[in-house]
Amino acid sequence: MIERHIEKIVLGVFVLLLVFAAVHWGLGSPLEIEVITNSRGTLGSFPPGQVDANLLSVAKDIQAVIDRAQPERYEAVDYSSGIVRLQKRPFDSPMSLISVGQPSLALSEAQLSGSGVALPTMQDILSVLPEPTKPLVRVERELPRMEGIEPADVIAAHVAGTYPWAELKKRWNDKLAATTIPADPVAVAVEAEVRERRFDGTWGPAVPVSSTHKPAYGPEGTESVPPAPVDFDGNNADAVLNTVYELAQNWQENVLQPAYWDILWSIDEWGTWRKHLPATSVSEEMPIEEQGPGKQPKFDLKGAGGLDFGQPTLRRTRTPQASRQPARPSMGSKMDMGSMMKMGGMEMMGVNDRASRRARRAARTPTATRVRRPAPARRTQQAVSPVGAVKEVAAIKVTAVPPLADQIEKGQVLFWLHDTALKSSKVYQYRVRLVLVNPLVASPGDAKNPEDAEPAIVKTPFSEWSNPVSVPQDTEFFVTSHSQTRGYARVTVFKRSLGQWVKSNFSVSEGETIGGRSKVKLVNPEDGSQVRREEDFDTGAVVVRLDFEKTILRKGKIVTPTVEMYYLDEEGMLKTRIGQTDKDSERYDQLKEEANRTKAAASRMVAAESG
Repeated sequence: MIERHIEKIVLGVFVLLLVFAAVHWGLGSPLEIEVITNSRGTLGSFPPGQVDANLLSVAKDIQAVIDRAQPERYEAVDYSSGIVRLQKRPFDSPMSLISVGQPSLALSEAQLSGSGVALPTMQDILSVLPEPTKPLVRVERELPRMEGIEPADVIAAHVAGTYPWAELKKRWNDKLAATTIPADPVAVAVEAEVRERRFDGTWGPAVPVSSTHKPAYGPEGTESVPPAPVDFDGNNADAVLNTVYELAQNWQENVLQPAYWDILWSIDEWGTWRKHLPATSVSEEMPIEEQGPGKQPKFDLKGAGGLDFGQPTLRRTRTPQASRQPARPSMGSKMDMGSMMKMGGMEMMGVNDRASRRARRAARTPTATRVRRPAPARRTQQAVSPVGAVKEVAAIKVTAVPPLADQIEKGQVLFWLHDTALKSSKVYQYRVRLVLVNPLVASPGDAKNPEDAEPAIVKTPFSEWSNPVSVPQDTEFFVTSHSQTRGYARVTVFKRSLGQWVKSNFSVSEGETIGGRSKVKLVNPEDGSQVRREEDFDTGAVVVRLDFEKTILRKGKIVTPTVEMYYLDEEGMLKTRIGQTDKDSERYDQLKEEANRTKAAASRMVAAESG
């Protein structure tokens, strides 16, 4: 019977279990659930269906209380800065550190404890940096004497400025009063920017200047460069401070006032480039003759111009037949070359006034014997006393430069740079700034923000832009004669080569370019020998029209027939020149005399060699 009804029995048992589970769940399920009823934590019972809504309401009340609350702010103690100060000043009371010389100042309690000290920030250091003065610029075509390099003419811009050293030191002293850091500026570099004037009169973008200067040499005759400042990384304080010391002691003068090569003064006379250095409030344009016989120079020019007043200067002696005329002084005192180059034919008419002609006649009168470089060994040499050397270079004016230590003591420091990457017939402006050592470098305990002690350098603001300066043309030409029947004008083109002026004549008609290639005679300034080589006298100008019916008034009453040339210059500008005006100009007379002197000197060199 059990076997027959086993399935029904199992099914009945499962039905009974299901009924028991349903009854037990129904009797054991709560009718209400206890939950939080408000933000204060009060409990209450709610049916299961209302629990979620009540919890959401309570959460919103708690968030509102949090939003309305004003928690008390707590500022964490800067333990790291305190530890650094203790490591730098491990004293419990003020002390004086006595050295072999004078005793140092006692450290204050505020400095020792670090409490209440107004430590400086990087912004404090940068905000008080004065800007340099407006730079002065002089552009000259010159021949530098570079060792091991064949002489070649360059167009050099000598840029000079001054910096208020004492003012900067005073301002930094005020900012660093709460520290033990000395407020002594150390220059790392002089930076400059240049911009070129466009054809429409606007200025192009400012670009950095790569200064050209004579390299410094180490004790073994090798080229040497100043060490690069090193940023502080927390572990290299000794390396950083050693670099700063090296810059301050051995490189600051070279950085502010880099050396430059001697330049050719006249034919075969080499002298200091500082005859082209603009005079500033720190320097002064001092003729050497004003020092007086038997007196030592006010400023040391040794190494700058080849003049050593402690040793005799060698002078080349010549026979009366081989004697040469003294060089004429430059027109720099009356009109710079850049201004002359920009003058058109009509503008040149005002140059040949009586005063300039009197000055030209006076310039032909010898005033002093010129100092020569040592001649080749086969020629006779005689020693000249130091006093004689002072008198012999009286015609050359050199911008004197006081020693850097004197400049720092007086509070104004002179600095300069040289730019030889100029283009002919362009107009430029310069601005400058100094790169200095960050006084906070490697001293995180003396800085309000330790990260301000990481950068090694700071830069001053840029100065204002200099006055525009014009670069002279490579060539200058003058209309000197004409032939109406043949339809051409005769022009004389002048050019500098090896530091000397040379010339060549060309006949041009309408539509032809002015200039060309021609052979000239020069003097090799290195050994005094004659050089004959081909030079390019191309002016880049094109003749547009020749007016052979032109007449002008000379001296207010004489009507003179001449020729007027209309031409396009190398920049495409239409200009005009008048033949008779060109021939009467002071500039033409000066260049003609310089070119004739070059030719005569080259001929004398050949005669001296053959004799």
